[in-house]
Amino acid sequence: METRYDIESQDAPVDEPSLVDRARHDPDAFGELYERYCDRIYRFASARLKGRADAEDLTADVFFRALRGIETYRNAGRPFGAWLYRIEVNALTERGRRRRPTVSLDAVADLPDYHRDVVEQVLHRERMRSIWTAVRGLTPQQRRAITLRFAADLPMRTIAQVMQKSPDAVKLLVARGVRQLREQLATRTL
Repeated sequence: METRYDIESQDAPVDEPSLVDRARHDPDAFGELYERYCDRIYRFASARLKGRADAEDLTADVFFRALRGIETYRNAGRPFGAWLYRIEVNALTERGRRRRPTVSLDAVADLPDYHRDVVEQVLHRERMRSIWTAVRGLTPQQRRAITLRFAADLPMRTIAQVMQKSPDAVKLLVARGVRQLREQLATRTL
């Protein structure tokens, strides 16, 4: 795990709240926040949207909104990343209202895996396509929790902050969603 160091003091790692405070008036500090979170925000966007260009556009939009609104960010015990994911979820919702349907989880299943032979890749893609098709049948809250957990690979605590729910409520949504997916997928294979 890489540790970031403050430019003034090469001895101490930069804590995120201080970095966010500096980012309010220092473009370099905002650039550090961008570097920390860009890949994660992009991965979540690419799991939800069709095409790389759409995911890149959404990622840029999230950081543009964050830059514009960084003065309104208040550290209430939540990491800056949770605030960014909240912006992203809101941007996805707005995008969904403007043009439907834009969400495609199939794109994730179509990424090549060079460590498997062709037959394994095809079987894996079909399994993934079946799973994400079944995810579309979940409730919107379950779908969001499952996507944040498994497509964006976020910890439960961060998902709870993004969804503005308790960690226990998120665990319950994920558990019920997984159980429902198992039931749906079991009936399809019978």
